[in-house]
Amino acid sequence: MTTIQTKQEISETNRRRYEELRAAGQEVTPKALPAATALDGAPIAPDTVISREQVPAGWYATVRLRRGEALRIVDDTGHSSVPLIGWREEDTSERINCADTVKVQWSAAISKGRVILSDMGRVLLSLVEDSSGAHDLLVGGSTPASTLAAYGATSRNTHENFLSAAAKIGLGLRDIPPCITFFAPVSLDTKGRFLCN
Repeated sequence: MTTIQTKQEISETNRRRYEELRAAGQEVTPKALPAATALDGAPIAPDTVISREQVPAGWYATVRLRRGEALRIVDDTGHSSVPLIGWREEDTSERINCADTVKVQWSAAISKGRVILSDMGRVLLSLVEDSSGAHDLLVGGSTPASTLAAYGATSRNTHENFLSAAAKIGLGLRDIPPCITFFAPVSLDTKGRFLCN
């Protein structure tokens, strides 16, 4: 009887502590994010551009970002989405972690003012400008099966592109984390079902 009471007391103490920490975290979390960037509101000086690349629909690109560098992703057509994964160069076992990014910031909304965390709790990327505000941390990219279901034929897809990109740096399937998909307006309804806007 004493052991059961002790376990219950410990459980109640831990639960109270969790609720206290959660409440404290919510108090310091920003209640609102900065306003979206105007489409022409973040000019880049031509002499600061390191490189430019236009990626055809369905294909992929690999990019190495160093501290202080920025990556601008532009959807010229308004119909594309851009799935992104990433690893820390010095130790590729550290990678983007969508679940921790959501948990730490108490929100699945990713836009200007948010950060993207690694599975070691470090900030890998931060969103310094954002004219879209429609990005997904929950659903992920396409697979051969989802592409077949959507289009009736198999074609290039996110999963196979990630495998090809990972192979370029000596990584494989087990090294591919869940992805962030930019320009993907996904939300949840009141029953928790995904809505693709």
